[in-house]
Amino acid sequence: MRLLHTTTRTLHTFTDKKIPKYAILSHTWEENEVTYQDMKLAVAEKMMGYQKVAMACSVSAARGFEYVWLDTCCIDKDSSAELSEAINSMYRWYEGAQECFAYLADVDCVGAVAESQLRGSSWFRRGWTLQELIAPAHVVFFNQKWQPVGTKDNLKHEISRVTGIPVNILSGDDIDTVSTAQIMSWASKRDTTRTEDIAYCLMGLFDVNMPLLYGEGEKAFIRLQEEIMKQSDDYSLFAWRSDSDSNKPSENSGGLLASSPAAFVNSGKVVRLSQFSYLHTLYTPLTISNKGIHLTLPIVQADSNTCFAILNCTEEGRGLHCLALQVEALTLSGEYFMVKSDRLRMLEINGLEGSVKSICVQRERHRKRTARVSPPKRRWDFVHAEAAGRRADRDFVIADNTIRRRFACPYYKHDPTRWKTCRGLERATFRSLRGHVVSKHVSSSFECNRCHEVFENMDILNAHLRAESPCQSKPSIAGGIPRFRKKTLLLLCKFGTDEEKWGKLYQFLFPGETTPSPYFDDNDATATDGSSQEIITLPSSSATSSS
Repeated sequence: MRLLHTTTRTLHTFTDKKIPKYAILSHTWEENEVTYQDMKLAVAEKMMGYQKVAMACSVSAARGFEYVWLDTCCIDKDSSAELSEAINSMYRWYEGAQECFAYLADVDCVGAVAESQLRGSSWFRRGWTLQELIAPAHVVFFNQKWQPVGTKDNLKHEISRVTGIPVNILSGDDIDTVSTAQIMSWASKRDTTRTEDIAYCLMGLFDVNMPLLYGEGEKAFIRLQEEIMKQSDDYSLFAWRSDSDSNKPSENSGGLLASSPAAFVNSGKVVRLSQFSYLHTLYTPLTISNKGIHLTLPIVQADSNTCFAILNCTEEGRGLHCLALQVEALTLSGEYFMVKSDRLRMLEINGLEGSVKSICVQRERHRKRTARVSPPKRRWDFVHAEAAGRRADRDFVIADNTIRRRFACPYYKHDPTRWKTCRGLERATFRSLRGHVVSKHVSSSFECNRCHEVFENMDILNAHLRAESPCQSKPSIAGGIPRFRKKTLLLLCKFGTDEEKWGKLYQFLFPGETTPSPYFDDNDATATDGSSQEIITLPSSSATSSS
């Protein structure tokens, strides 16, 4: 790793085991950026872009850092091998930085930045800055004059609304808990200068590595999805929609895999169905061969020609439902299918009957088709799926007793309208639910439980609490638990059954109020959920066979 010394402004190379503490810069590229070659030729100081380098060094030095990393001048981009290694390592480098300085060149506010200014900044629309926001534990935002205007921690709610990234992920929760479709949705409205970079900038978020092949165009995103499949059994990778307007060529057509993250723009609420242990057993890990994509999944017959391929995912608040692709048989033998990629459906899980099939989707079908002057009238994409073996087929039935009841967030049970963001975050065990409460509802700072002002440390908070004139009681904007009460919360919920622990937690949060059922009620969620997904109720198997 190559780092820039903050006082001498010279470049130094370190092996992985000897990398010192360093700060890292996140920014959007502008004209006349200083490159590695400019630094080596000692002409950097004469360039217009050198001011950004100088200010990054000055800010880093002022905050106690001897070294800083900048992608403009710390990578030799003339070396394809070094560039490939750097891009494959970039998420890890941002994750390893003590602090990340996000320079917002188009924000001119003084003091705390407003949500509208964050929304209007190009930094939040670029592909590369997505991982640069998520990977570092600490991000400090600077305006165009290099004045601090906030941090990822104290702006997490505003950033969440701007980007669609959940607050718990911005607070440091493991990104592995998020579905593939949801991560893709965070990138769906972001742009990169080169087509391939929209795939390369996502490698770190999915913890995959692949060679850089500039010139391959949208094939880079196909390769990214294939690499994801090698490591994950998350079928939400297929929970996207192609353009359904028959009067314009589809930008996301070509088969089972999407052409770009833009296809996932409406997948921000997609979550895995891992809590349904029986349904989860019906799937096998996704694999790739020279023939194509091999997958095993439940198939439910709707009528003589149409069936649904069940994905192991749902939407937040639809825990007793699952997403499915509408599939039509092309042959009487049922060995070839056609997937309508603009027909993503929502099915009720209870009572589903069908067969588990192993199929292979031909790889060549992901090749991008040439745009036609007169676009075809069809509103779906062909995917030819050849059965991988009839011996793998088996029947399944999902009954009430195969579904585990889930503990609801107590904040959601107390006020479903205010805490609708906690719908869909139910947990199968109380221990898992408690982790959600701690990560989402415990303040990461030292917050007064009366006025909810945040202080730098416990001593200052105690002085505030002991003041002669008590502060005015105000409602909490975040509705969080002060950090100093976290230990009490954990001790309180240590003994008893899961139901008893949930009741203690509810009384701890809302003392004196009637304790409701600890379980999530899916019917209430369905009634209040504003999702646009159509819920399909399939006929019984006997009715289907008689038609």
